[in-house]
Amino acid sequence: MLAIDIGGTWIKSGVVSSDGAVANRANTATPQDYGELVTTLRAIVAAYGENTVVMAIPGVYDKQGDKVLFAPNIPAMSGNSLAADLNLNIPLLIENDANMAALGEYRHGFAAPAGSLIFLTLGTGVGGGIIMDGRLLTGDITGAELGHMTLVAEGRPCGCGKRGCVEKYCSASAIVNDFQEVLGFCGTEDPAEIARLYKKGDFAAFAAFDLFSMHMAHTVATLINIFTPKAVRIGGGLSELSDAFFPRMMELLEMLVFPAFRGKTDIGIATLKNDAALLGCAEWAKLSGNN
Repeated sequence: MLAIDIGGTWIKSGVVSSDGAVANRANTATPQDYGELVTTLRAIVAAYGENTVVMAIPGVYDKQGDKVLFAPNIPAMSGNSLAADLNLNIPLLIENDANMAALGEYRHGFAAPAGSLIFLTLGTGVGGGIIMDGRLLTGDITGAELGHMTLVAEGRPCGCGKRGCVEKYCSASAIVNDFQEVLGFCGTEDPAEIARLYKKGDFAAFAAFDLFSMHMAHTVATLINIFTPKAVRIGGGLSELSDAFFPRMMELLEMLVFPAFRGKTDIGIATLKNDAALLGCAEWAKLSGNN
């Protein structure tokens, strides 16, 4: 089957076999115009010629009404009927990208399924997926918008219209904002550069990642206190900088997790990287009977 992972910058695609191998990978620039996006997606599907397609989209999708309710990183998608506009005439499934990444990590990132998993993807924004008792938590409308839990009351304004969302404190822009607030001026817009400064002992970089670690710890602790999952995995582009935040985050978690739940959750960095959502799409096709 054909898996397509639509990101704000790139559309990743590949044919996924029954054993989880990804072949014929391709990256295509993501058009920001909706009409061009539909044309591009049709061309990708036509080029592969597969008979089942699963698309992971960066937003909330109403499956019954076939409508993208909100896609913050590709605003032109919002309010449109994606399946009807594509009109592919072959089986098509659409799910949230972080949900698909969670499913992919759950099925292929562990030596054996853990039973329950909270997956957080950190990048331009913050996404998430929840697996409980081996099942993805989703419904008629894709769910688990973990990046839009309120972390700081009346905090930083978010693109969703709220204030204080996790996304504004645990994303790439959050590290940059923290760094610039410590400096008092605009130093760099690159989180990787701040991580390099951190490794050199730069005070402002250290303070920025300390704040980031604290906010991550509060977020992960809240999820553990609610769901008591067997595992938590952190993925997305910022997971590559985990040396700068993961150890401190783990220290703080000891104080924030409910005492009865401490030590019950395996917490780590995701292993599948860019393949997570593609593999999750294939698993979703199997679970939906389109294999």
